[in-house]
Amino acid sequence: MTRWLAWVAIAGLAAYLTFIGGAWLGIYAAPLRLTTMLMASGILAIWLLAGVRSEHWRPRSALMPAILAALASLAISTLFSRVPRVSLEYLGYAVVLAALYLLLVRLMAHPFFVRRLLSLSGLFFVVIVSAYLLLVVWHWIEWWRVLGRVAIPPLRPNFEGLTYLNPSAVLTMAVLLGLPVAGLAKSGSRRGSVAVGLIALSIGLVALLTGSRAGWLAIALALVLGLGAILLHAQGRASIAAAGRRLLARRAAVGVAAVAVATVLLLAAAFAPAILRRVTEGGESARAQYAITALRMFGESPIVGTGPGTWVIQRVAATTSGEIDYYIPHAHNIEVQTLAELGLIGALAGVVLVVSLGVLLRSATRDADPWRRRMGWASLLGLSYLAFHQLLDFYANMPAVLLAAAVPIAYLDATAGPSSSPPGRWSARSRQIGRIVTIGVVGVALIGLTVQEVPALQSMRAVQLANGGDWAGADAPARAAADADPMIGSYAMTAGLTAARAGDARRAVEHFANVANRDDLPEAWLNLAAIQLEVGDHLAASNSLERAIRLGRQRPAMAVGIADIALRLGEHDLAVEAVVSALTAYPTLGADPWWTADAQRASVLALAVGRVLATMPVDIRWQTTLAVGDVQRARLIAAESPNPRFNLLVIEAWRGDESALRGLLSACDGEPLDSNALTWCARVAGHLGRSETAQRMRALLEVLAPGSSTGAGRVQIVFNPPSTAPLDGFLATFWGTFTYRRATPLDMLLPSIAHLMLE
Repeated sequence: MTRWLAWVAIAGLAAYLTFIGGAWLGIYAAPLRLTTMLMASGILAIWLLAGVRSEHWRPRSALMPAILAALASLAISTLFSRVPRVSLEYLGYAVVLAALYLLLVRLMAHPFFVRRLLSLSGLFFVVIVSAYLLLVVWHWIEWWRVLGRVAIPPLRPNFEGLTYLNPSAVLTMAVLLGLPVAGLAKSGSRRGSVAVGLIALSIGLVALLTGSRAGWLAIALALVLGLGAILLHAQGRASIAAAGRRLLARRAAVGVAAVAVATVLLLAAAFAPAILRRVTEGGESARAQYAITALRMFGESPIVGTGPGTWVIQRVAATTSGEIDYYIPHAHNIEVQTLAELGLIGALAGVVLVVSLGVLLRSATRDADPWRRRMGWASLLGLSYLAFHQLLDFYANMPAVLLAAAVPIAYLDATAGPSSSPPGRWSARSRQIGRIVTIGVVGVALIGLTVQEVPALQSMRAVQLANGGDWAGADAPARAAADADPMIGSYAMTAGLTAARAGDARRAVEHFANVANRDDLPEAWLNLAAIQLEVGDHLAASNSLERAIRLGRQRPAMAVGIADIALRLGEHDLAVEAVVSALTAYPTLGADPWWTADAQRASVLALAVGRVLATMPVDIRWQTTLAVGDVQRARLIAAESPNPRFNLLVIEAWRGDESALRGLLSACDGEPLDSNALTWCARVAGHLGRSETAQRMRALLEVLAPGSSTGAGRVQIVFNPPSTAPLDGFLATFWGTFTYRRATPLDMLLPSIAHLMLE
């Protein structure tokens, strides 16, 4: 009965970590983080009691040196961290994850739990794959309904990512959970061959439909590495030869293989347009930029790094003017982020971990036990996939992925045989001291990680009230969170916004200056400039505005806000510079009547348009001239563009030509995967008052890429927008969530600053 109760608790925790606590919301939502810590505390406390009673449950692992090396590197880097408060938090999570891994190893060493845990992994694989495939088909059906016909649908529709909110994470979970299940299938048997075939087919479908370019590359490289490792092993070569003979000896198997190959080829041909669209979608420059900023941080502190969790905080300051400023939770490459945050010490710990895993896998793939041998090969493929995927992505921050990767490794670890330790009284005493220290460290980590969620809950309450329009009610919890945990930038940003709306300029300046000077957030600099202007400190406001435009010019909402404050300060050159940036990012902004309602603004717009015509690419030039009403010049410029026929059609439709509008809409219906065409169809239809048509085009766009339809809508420049207003212009609304895992209000600009709002 005790074992069954323990199993229910373990299975429940595993399901929670896989689908909720270790997924997106579990990382970024304070209530779920608190729940995770409480659940982890409970199960680790039970493990502690079991270890006191039985030697079997006491932690031991073949990877213990690698685990200690990793924790030591994190601890050393935390001591020298640029943001010690955040680094200490990440160190605490690492300690808890290490403890949970050691518990998993002991569970895998128990005959009652090991079979059930491996079966549970298989069940999770089936649930994830089935749920993803069903949801993809559902999104396609809705897309076909809006389109009005059946056509080749897009990959990763609606950016479907289950609870992980990312298609690539779904593929990663499918690979890491599916391969061990395939490894447990009995080789040579018909049932085992069918199981392996179904798992491979499922992973292949998920790989195709997620449209994960990093995943495609990782699968290809992992297969090459795995095949090479098998061919280098005599037993592996013999197994491949035997499998080939069995396949050729069975006509049914040959037929199934032929059908499978034909199916793959047909799917590739059918989805060729969607695959081509995904391959050419871009994003390489952003990833290169993240690597560059990481290497800059590494150059600042090459030995110990800048501290765990600091890349995302320091990325803004490490990005120079003119480089891409995009808010993201990681560097999309585990190697460069490790160098940035942990330095050469972290890299050395990584080498120790890789070597230790290599020794464990080599032993497993040469084991006499066929189950352990197959699990070794499956683990090699899975870990290779994860390593290659993280050349272009990053999953060290997602516990669900870490759990999926750890399950087969823990099995191999637990079955590697008893670890040897030096005999004698000193060894027993040192082990006892080590256990006491370990229990103390894990206990302190759990307590600290639990207590820190108190201000997180207060800040979350403030954000909810602010987003609902109750800024006055949000001030008290925002202030309490910022006072309790002043090193969390998102708390300070939220408190600055609520303080400013409450009329407490001194406190608002303090909070905004804190964020601006430490994190270099353009929104904080702009808010600071606005308050400094209001209190009459024009010199300080001008300096803050210069800091705001450094990177803020890339986001149209920021550029318009900067132009607004610059005009009030009388800095016309800076205003023109900001308007040029706004028009470059969003040419249709030139059509807003706010510019022509004031002679000074109209003059700045005219100068900015002139500079756009003199310096910007042809597509931006014709779009800008069309927006400001110079149709004839727009035609002349569009005739020189890379796609003159379509662009001229847009211009004629924009000015109300019904025949051109029909042709434009026909082009969009004929190429529903062309996001540029859909964007213009939505813009033109909205401009002409065809709201139903515009909404239809936006709905098609949302399936291609959620959030992209905002760029297809008509925006207006407003002040003090309603709290429920759909704001546009790429405000850094994810800065707090991704940087500190604590959200800020959606409206990150003060009401006195110009905003962009979707009509």
